[in-house]
Amino acid sequence: MNDIFIFSMLKWNSSLLHRSHMLAKYFKKHGQNVFYVEKSNTFNPIKWGKYKLISGDVSRLIIYGLPYLKGRSKFVFKLNDIFIKNALKKVLNETKIKNAVALISTPHWSYAVDDIDKFDENIFYDVSDDYIAFAENKKWAELLSQYEKHAIEISKEIFITIDSLQEKVKNRGILIENGVDLDSFKNAKRIEFETEGKVIGFIGGLYNWIDYDLIVKTAKANPDDLILLIGPTSADTIMEMISKIDNVKYVGSIDKGEIHNYYASLDVGIIPFLPEDKYPRLKTVNSNKVYQYLFFDYPVVTTKFTQVEKISDVIYVSDSHNEFLKNIGIAKSTGSKERKIDLKSISWETKAIEMIHVLRGEIK
Repeated sequence: MNDIFIFSMLKWNSSLLHRSHMLAKYFKKHGQNVFYVEKSNTFNPIKWGKYKLISGDVSRLIIYGLPYLKGRSKFVFKLNDIFIKNALKKVLNETKIKNAVALISTPHWSYAVDDIDKFDENIFYDVSDDYIAFAENKKWAELLSQYEKHAIEISKEIFITIDSLQEKVKNRGILIENGVDLDSFKNAKRIEFETEGKVIGFIGGLYNWIDYDLIVKTAKANPDDLILLIGPTSADTIMEMISKIDNVKYVGSIDKGEIHNYYASLDVGIIPFLPEDKYPRLKTVNSNKVYQYLFFDYPVVTTKFTQVEKISDVIYVSDSHNEFLKNIGIAKSTGSKERKIDLKSISWETKAIEMIHVLRGEIK
């Protein structure tokens, strides 16, 4: 087994760094021939079912299809299955690959991949989120549920990032959590920002799981410190308002090749997520940034969600806004909780090697 097709959630050049990017990088480092498969949406019928293969250390396979239109039409899903299947067959014939492994990162790919003989009995499902929770309407949720059920049925093995996903995958999950890109992080260099106080920062997607009121309270409670916010957002109006606060600096998305330097530049890492009762998807989140913050050994302050509850002995987990602000004060004055981190155990390289052993059938 040397040819691995990773059917991704995000595009290779996405501003967000996803699990699939890291697995691709370290699969390649350990001798695998990796194809990173992404779907590109278009309304141009001439391009449907066509593909672009970009060779490199990790080869990118871009397959053109229709947007899923938020599940409004089952027909669109079925058309995309045909487009993806036909493109895959052509690519596999072109590259003369006889047998390959398919690692599905979202359920959308399952029916198309299942129709490819060269993936026979070598389909694996990597579950890093509650994909059904993405659905914004009942019909979309029903379609995703159908595709996810199929992905579970056809998969030889299933990987999960957090134990709370076990029920979703019928207790078949092999736990491989997210990790740290040590090859990049060990060379990180601190960026100096203009502030007389601490740099209190959040790095990640600023989307609807963020407690923006808590960010405002954090800024106002720590006026001498810089509140640094980094990442793409869908809340432009809110971020514009927050950015007007004197000690808040929002820098938007940072290139994946530079992000490690920003992680190295914090004095306190924060995760201001909403409570799980307001955003239930957090029950199944395994956030990369927890491990990335821990790598640099500065204090970490979070709101309370499932992932961080089990490591509350090494980070500051907060039950309320008041406790979050109190914990930031403690973190600033006393630093990190006492902890010893086995860097190798939380590295993406270790996670990828463990997964390769499973893909080869050496570990079950």
